[in-house]
Amino acid sequence: MAREIQLIHDILKIAQVAADLEDRDKAEDLPWKENARRKGHAPIRTIPKACTFTDDTSLRALHGMTWTAFGKLLKQLRGRLDRKNPTLLPAETRLQMALRYLTTGDSFSTLAGIYRVGKSSIKYIVEEVIKAIVKELKGVCLQTPQTEEEWLDVAKQFEELWNFPHCLGSLDGHHIAFRSKTVKDDSYTNYRQFQSIIMLALVDAHHRFLYVDASSPGGATDAFTESTLYNGLESNLLNIPHEKPLLGLNEELPHVVLADKGFELQPWLMKQHEIPSTIEKKIFNYRLNRAHRVVVNALGIMSSSFRALQTEIKLEASMVEKLVIATSILHNFLVREEPEYLKGLEKEDTDLVTLIPGEWRKNSLFMELAPHGAPIQLDGSENVACSIRDGFTMYVNASGAVPWQMDAVNPM
Repeated sequence: MAREIQLIHDILKIAQVAADLEDRDKAEDLPWKENARRKGHAPIRTIPKACTFTDDTSLRALHGMTWTAFGKLLKQLRGRLDRKNPTLLPAETRLQMALRYLTTGDSFSTLAGIYRVGKSSIKYIVEEVIKAIVKELKGVCLQTPQTEEEWLDVAKQFEELWNFPHCLGSLDGHHIAFRSKTVKDDSYTNYRQFQSIIMLALVDAHHRFLYVDASSPGGATDAFTESTLYNGLESNLLNIPHEKPLLGLNEELPHVVLADKGFELQPWLMKQHEIPSTIEKKIFNYRLNRAHRVVVNALGIMSSSFRALQTEIKLEASMVEKLVIATSILHNFLVREEPEYLKGLEKEDTDLVTLIPGEWRKNSLFMELAPHGAPIQLDGSENVACSIRDGFTMYVNASGAVPWQMDAVNPM
């Protein structure tokens, strides 16, 4: 109870500081910004008083992580955020501002009032920190497997944890809304008639992002086919393991990614049977959904933790792309550093055969990709893809069966 009272106290204190926002930005900030520009410095001044928090609960609520994780992140980014000029904000404050924006989704105007810094300065700092996170940490915290051995390790973890063999990751995507006065291109207007970019994500068995792309405009008819991941899988450029037989099957089956109805069936991409007319197909759909849930969970946890992703982001499209990459990096960082971060996952009780909704569903809302509505045209590649899906269907109904799957598709 004491922690909750202290958190309320911190929030009320911050709200009081924010009350005189508008006049300050117009009447006070503009002269010092101009002076800073003339001297060749970034238009940022020292804040009169930094926001302080009494415990990890308060910091996590407003900045997404504990003091321990914040310290580790700051250590990795300090070289890119420190400034020699003593009149400029220290790295700690810059990082705190950016995390506050990403975690709460508060507007730049609100944050300007909280930190007593001009709105344009807050925006400048947020963009600066986002760039620093991507440049410094992408190679460490967001790596796509490059060797056959690395892909085999991903597949091993999927089979052990989610009972789906030969799985290279779970794939999904959704729209990230933004608004830019300079973007006049209709290609960013999606099928629900607002500006967005499309985020594509491949996730491993432990809810970590292996690949993220946010370069496609919201109006793209098939962002996946334009991605480097698609090109790498289609052209066999990613050192994907060779086909191997599964226990009890004579035929060899390839390693595949798992997706939903928003993607097109491929020899290396499995999705549900569109019409599960037999119990065997229903069981395959259940087993695929069970393994695919890791990417739904990962996107839900990230969206709930970094609520800026659920707002209409007031940045240019290129910066929104960097923001999505940065939050994906922070997600992976927190999966590693914060045991509590994945606490609200959506889980399945296999004893009772029930799905326990994730806590993130209370705070997360995102727009899925438009489903592929075209009927399957059985050309050569799609015939192969259907045959491969039939092979996996046979396996999960025979030697690869799990004890509870029949109850899952035929609940009492």
